[in-house]
Amino acid sequence: MKSIEQIESPAAAATEQPRYEVYRQNRAGNFVRTFESSRPLDAMLAFMDTTPAFEGGEVRIWDRQEERLLAAAEWTVERTGMGF
Repeated sequence: MKSIEQIESPAAAATEQPRYEVYRQNRAGNFVRTFESSRPLDAMLAFMDTTPAFEGGEVRIWDRQEERLLAAAEWTVERTGMGF
């Protein structure tokens, strides 16, 4: 027999928020959520596939449960000798 803690109600599952969120920085400097998931692999794959909104922008993955930044990548503008 299962205890109450082992039984997950459909209402609780529907209101549960995903643990991982991927954010992309816009030109105004705000971070906009582009993806959320409860599975770490899905979140990391989404983070790796997310491109910056602009050159010099940043992408972040946030762990909502631990309330901490897991990874961040910033695209910096780099000039070459040819000016590109």
